[in-house]
Amino acid sequence: MSDILTLGGISIPVASCTPANDSVGSSGRGANGNLHHDQTFKRRAWDISTPIMPLHEVHALEGFVLGEGHRFSFDTTKFSDKGLEISGGSTSIGDDSVAPVHGVGRLDVQIGTDIEIGYEFWTIAYWYHATNNWVHVIETSDNRQWVDGVPLGGFTPEVDYLDGTLSLTPDYYDDLVILPYEVPNFMGNQWPRATPFAALPRLDASGPLIGRGVAIVQGVDTSTSDVVRSRWNGWSNLWASLSFTLKEV
Repeated sequence: MSDILTLGGISIPVASCTPANDSVGSSGRGANGNLHHDQTFKRRAWDISTPIMPLHEVHALEGFVLGEGHRFSFDTTKFSDKGLEISGGSTSIGDDSVAPVHGVGRLDVQIGTDIEIGYEFWTIAYWYHATNNWVHVIETSDNRQWVDGVPLGGFTPEVDYLDGTLSLTPDYYDDLVILPYEVPNFMGNQWPRATPFAALPRLDASGPLIGRGVAIVQGVDTSTSDVVRSRWNGWSNLWASLSFTLKEV
């Protein structure tokens, strides 16, 4: 996987990139011929295309770039970055007795609570407090799991997803992420744990394509190339590439 572009802590495959200027302002010449330039603010943009990839990876990457889904930091509120609320049951935000993994707060569920999501396909990632340690779990609707960054099958999860409803059992939780797609293996294997997940729909962008430091971006204008079919050893696969624009916010 290429490391020239990292979005939300995950390296994204890049085939081509065209930097652009997304600044707001105007320039021209006055009646006396002098050049004038009025720039309100300066922002960057990048037009990016991936190499050809399995179609299911393209669909997931498109959702990731567009910032689909919800992230709950639990720093000071039970709302996601987009305003979805955890309600019902008995829950509280705090940092007493059990320190959060990231930020200044975590969720304490005393009585199980539900979150109405409605996704048919999904990925759920979260930290939960097991005895004296925090454990990170990723689960997908096609029954793949990662525990503390390691692919692992047969793990008994702390949450349950049924008929569009996510249920949290009594425990401590932090950095809960709910996505409306099944992350491909390359994303699950790179899931950021040393830092919080991105505050969707915005993403942290870094790497040689971005330049120095970290840019806060949002993905727009996605498009998928023509889908091609390949056959090998009796298997048939669909492939495509994804094009999108990242705009600095």
